Amino acid sequence: MLWAAGLPVPGVPNNPTPARVINMSLGGAGTCTAQYQALVNQVLATGALIVASAGNDDGIADNQIPGACFGLSTVGATGPYGDRAPYSNFSFTLDISAPGGDSTFGTGGEIYSTLNAGTTTPAGYIYKAYQGTSQAAPHISGVASLMLAVNPSLTPAQLKQIMADTATGFAAGSICDLTICGAGIVNAYRAVFASKALALGPNYQGLWWGAPAGFESGWGINFAHQGNVIFATWFTYASNGRDWWLVMTAGQTGAGTFSGTIYQTKGPVFDSVPFNPAAVAATPVGTGTITFYGANNGSFAYTVNGVSQTKVITRQVFGTLPICGFGIQPNLSATYNYQDLWWKSPAGSESGWGINLTHQGNIIFATWFTYDLDSAPLWLVATAPNVGPGTYSGTVYVTSGPAFNSVPFNPLNVTATAVGTMTLTFTDGNSGTLSYNIQGKIQSKSITRQVFRAPGTMCQ
Repeated sequence: MLWAAGLPVPGVPNNPTPARVINMSLGGAGTCTAQYQALVNQVLATGALIVASAGNDDGIADNQIPGACFGLSTVGATGPYGDRAPYSNFSFTLDISAPGGDSTFGTGGEIYSTLNAGTTTPAGYIYKAYQGTSQAAPHISGVASLMLAVNPSLTPAQLKQIMADTATGFAAGSICDLTICGAGIVNAYRAVFASKALALGPNYQGLWWGAPAGFESGWGINFAHQGNVIFATWFTYASNGRDWWLVMTAGQTGAGTFSGTIYQTKGPVFDSVPFNPAAVAATPVGTGTITFYGANNGSFAYTVNGVSQTKVITRQVFGTLPICGFGIQPNLSATYNYQDLWWKSPAGSESGWGINLTHQGNIIFATWFTYDLDSAPLWLVATAPNVGPGTYSGTVYVTSGPAFNSVPFNPLNVTATAVGTMTLTFTDGNSGTLSYNIQGKIQSKSITRQVFRAPGTMCQ
């Protein structure tokens, strides 16, 4: 390990091409002594990740070295159906699991490796099926290498954390959990996506609300974050308690800081055919500044109609938070996470209204900003679970509540009234249909992502 990482080994020439990932598909009985841990620490200090197999004794992994040492990635094995392979060692020492094969399902349940057919001299190249944590560990090494290819600055600790954060959960009914099999089964796509997103810098796209979470339930603010611009849609209430939405295009003015002018708009009623964007009128009502203190916390300072306030905000979490990155994938149709700001397709054909989709797990929370019968701002919400391939459906509500500047803002005074149903159907990551029945008004609109800084932001 020392030599592989480029460290000096007495009597051996230095390695001219030090490794960033060192795969240790091996192990032996024993505990991690202070001397062994010191060696591991030296390797980790060079920036190299050590990946070790947990062992194949169907026993406690703490008794295997080097896997029992701290700081490296200790890997357990799963079978073809996502459960712990019957031979794989286990314990809290494991960091993550990966496919290792299971011969009880025949060679089709094992992992194929390249091999030379020769027994005493080289011969032809073949594939052969194996099982073991020695087959699982190279999956982690390969994923770590892909992660470093898109983000070379990642440290061993970051590589481990990203793989843990993006891992796929164990199969339903599995005997595995976080205490014996690690954080889950490695998900190469999500791990590499997250690594590239981290290299691109923080992205704040999604739905935010008052902090601490739930403290001011009933209002929220959506951020569509593309490049150095955030388009914010603030869902709140006017002085008479009526639903009210405001928008702001906020350019970046400093590290984690975005500012802009806040507008109120009026326009054609939501079911207008045709919807005439020329009839939409925007009026400036103030200014706002969004400041972020990390990936999930921030503040929203504003002056609206002469009222100045600051609210502490945090992400609204109701499922697995997606990872978002601007320009991470220019082909927006390639994703199956629909979190973004959407509007009528073709783009710009009905400028003046939109729908924010917050997509976590198998649920989309939709906030649709449009116009009421009197052309005043109207916002509608729906919690839409997945009901079929690319299809999400739920009840639509209109709410009323305390005025935006109420101190305190009492969530008990927010009332929600069901006014219809909504179905979102997607043909790909950039094309869909919004179908709704709102108080007997039945319509369908084709929708697409609103890209105001090419190539847009993708979440996964």
